[in-house]
Amino acid sequence: MCHSCQVVKIQGKVCHEFGCPEKYKSETRECKECGQEFNPKEKHQAFCSDRCYAIFYNLPYDED
Repeated sequence: MCHSCQVVKIQGKVCHEFGCPEKYKSETRECKECGQEFNPKEKHQAFCSDRCYAIFYNLPYDED
């Protein structure tokens, strides 16, 4: 269920209206670093974790 658009099914697949601001919530993406599939919590999220983000950009990361 989407509160920002009228969700429809096309050939059995749930689809959002064009331009829906919450479409990303139902997407599955591949992490740019490790390749693992994940469901984004933010619209432009490209990494499955802070750790993968840090590794990709060669930043220090404290795992504790």
